[in-house]
Amino acid sequence: MNKYIKALDYLKKHLDSKHDLKKVKVLQELVDKATPKKAKPMYLPLVFTPYRCPCCGTLVRSEIEKFNYCHNCGQAIDWSE
Repeated sequence: MNKYIKALDYLKKHLDSKHDLKKVKVLQELVDKATPKKAKPMYLPLVFTPYRCPCCGTLVRSEIEKFNYCHNCGQAIDWSE
């Protein structure tokens, strides 16, 4: 568990006003974007396999480039096996 998730969990436990909970929701969205997710392969009959963002579907890997973040929504991409 990374430090952002630990901090978010702490806030969730110690905040109770509706205003504070709205801020926690925004922080949760930011933590989710910063947590790398696997790209989705497009199974097409091509020499290379293009990959799309798991959140918005934008191309994140082509024959030429492989991005660590989606340039459309900002989602971090995990390229590990």
